[in-house]
Amino acid sequence: MNKHVAQILFFSGLMLFGLVVLMTITGACACLAGAGEEFFCGAYCITGKILLSLTVIMILAQAFMTLRKERY
Repeated sequence: MNKHVAQILFFSGLMLFGLVVLMTITGACACLAGAGEEFFCGAYCITGKILLSLTVIMILAQAFMTLRKERY
């Protein structure tokens, strides 16, 4: 396996794991602070979707740029 592909796979997993940990800690703190359904079905959910989308876009961009460099 190419070194760049291995790095992308490693950092992709690391970024997704970091996102899950961040959202879990945020949700736990919000729950302890007494946040209700409005928070979890509103701002928390939208923020999670946006962060997940940005993470996936960044992973795909890294993979595309690496594959493009290898081709030329």
